[in-house]
Amino acid sequence: MDGLVFNKKQLQCFSLIICAVLFSIFFINIYNPRAYAEEVFSDVFQENYFYDSVTEMKKLGVVEGYPGGEFKPYNNITVAEVLSVIFRNANINYTDDTNVDSHWYTDVMDRAISLGIVSTSTNPNEYVNRLDVGRYIVRAYNLDTSKTVARKVFVDTN
Repeated sequence: MDGLVFNKKQLQCFSLIICAVLFSIFFINIYNPRAYAEEVFSDVFQENYFYDSVTEMKKLGVVEGYPGGEFKPYNNITVAEVLSVIFRNANINYTDDTNVDSHWYTDVMDRAISLGIVSTSTNPNEYVNRLDVGRYIVRAYNLDTSKTVARKVFVDTN
């Protein structure tokens, strides 16, 4: 067998198909920002619906994640964790270099207490719900709620 022989029309068609495939690959990789997306956390993937939001928050320094490079997107969030996110987003400094306590959240909780966001009896490891997060945001940003109409919107709040 001497090899494959193509006529001129077949070669043109074959060349067009190869060009189309190469163009498609090139176009997708250049114009799709997710094609070269960086992995900011080992457990957050491009396929996740929250990928873009988490990636952007990481780039802005709003979220840091856990030791070992994890974000743990399906875990509940604690009081200390949500306060640290709110403080970083609001540019509220909560670092106290004189604090020698071994818990990572001591500075966060001390600052939240000093700002009146939480009380001294607040457990930093307690899980929060949407209502708690809303309260912390209102207090951290000193939002005026005097003209807010109180109504029960969520079934998991009282």
